[in-house]
Amino acid sequence: MMRRTASTQKVTFSFPSDLVRKVKQKAPKGEVSRFVAEAVREKLESEERARLREELKEGYQARAALHKELASEFSEAEEEAYSNYLIYAKAQRKARS
Repeated sequence: MMRRTASTQKVTFSFPSDLVRKVKQKAPKGEVSRFVAEAVREKLESEERARLREELKEGYQARAALHKELASEFSEAEEEAYSNYLIYAKAQRKARS
């Protein structure tokens, strides 16, 4: 979606001829500048999303060892709690019989 800005600036870029031809074929008549601006904006946003994904990936990888250690520590507590639950459930069944 094209976001309109309050101001515009006229600039000159050089593009390969085949690209210019394709843009002129695709862009609605009289809207080549809007078409190119939207394409550039989409490219910049895509690169920003890729950068953010990479930062998240690096963060997750950096914390993986800590998460593994925490999971290991809590697995013992989880096993103990489950064992206690089984004892409790068995006693409840016995009391109802």
